[in-house]
Order: sequence, then structure tokens, then C-alpha cells
Amino acid sequence: MPISIDITTNGAEVTIPAGLERLLSQENLREFNRAGGRAASNAAKEYHLNFNQAGKWRGESYLGKGVDQPGRWGDNVANAWIHDENQASEAGTTIFNDAPFYRHKVKGGTITPKGGYPFLTIPVVREAKGRRAKDYKGNLFEILTKKGTRGLFEKDGDGVRMVYLLKSQVTQSEWPGALPESEPLARGFVESWVDALEAYSEAEL
Repeated sequence: MPISIDITTNGAEVTIPAGLERLLSQENLREFNRAGGRAASNAAKEYHLNFNQAGKWRGESYLGKGVDQPGRWGDNVANAWIHDENQASEAGTTIFNDAPFYRHKVKGGTITPKGGYPFLTIPVVREAKGRRAKDYKGNLFEILTKKGTRGLFEKDGDGVRMVYLLKSQVTQSEWPGALPESEPLARGFVESWVDALEAYSEAEL
């Protein structure tokens, strides 16, 4: 289910240039809201591009680049913002983001294993980041430590090291800043809304 942000206006939140109130028909409002929605979607994209470039998706357990391209998931989130113009009405419009796992970042929640394996495999070394345990290039074996920690280990010199932590489930809170701030979305919406109104008025002259 995608994340959606509703942006509603009947003109009350917008400063209407003097003398143009007569142009606020239902159909015109829908068209102006479409223009505003496109701008709000672009503002959300810019927000997340900057968010990703600033490394704000990286938590305390960040392991580095891993096998995936650094920042690719964050860029996917940014590029997934869309505005469905068919959703625009005279009251407002909605922008959407259906990037994989993004909703979980916004809402938080509990992650449980899938595919029949009883544990989540959580990478704890850089070489394992972005790689499923079954695709890891090494001979892994499971250990339950005396402290009750379960993991997949491999030989490391004369000792062993944990490669994946095994957990039956993980509950995560919503990620700070995962949802774009409202101010740049509203600013982009209003500016494009007024531009569309003024362009329409000029065409009517």
C-alpha cells in the first residue's frame, strides 16, 4: 500500500491575485490543483534526494556500502513520488509513493521471517550487507551462544565471527524525517497553483 499525502485547498490557503476570483470554477480548480500537485510531487522528490545525499537513511548500525550501490534505495524512494492527475478535484489533490519498504520507514512496525525460515538474517559485517545468507560466499554455521544470541558464523583466522544475527522478529519505530516536511510541498503547490491561474487568466484576455 503506497504512502499518500493529501494537499487540500479551495483557494483559502492561496493568495488569489486581485480580480481573478471569477476564474475559480470547479473545472479550473481541478486544473490548478493538478499543476500544484505536480510541483508538490517534485518538491517531495527533491526533499528525498537531499535526504539521501546527506546520509539521513543511515542508522547507528550502518555497515558501509556493502554489495549494493550506495544510496540506491534512497534514490528509489525519491524517484517513486508521483502525482496521479486523475485524483485531482476542486478541493485538492494527492501525491503518492509506493517504493518498496518505504511505508515501513514512515509507519514503523514489526518484521517477521518469510519463506519458511524461522529467523530473520540480519547482516552484521559489511561483506554481508545487501546479500542474502544463502548467497553469501562463505561456509556459514549456526551458533547459539551462552548469552542466548543466535547467529550465523564463519571461520575468521584462528577464531570465528558472526556474519548474520538471527532474530525471530524485529520491531522498528518510524524513521525520523522519512515523510517530507510539509512546508516545501505547500510552497511548491501554491506557487504552481498561482502560476497556473495567472497563465489561464492571460489566455482568457
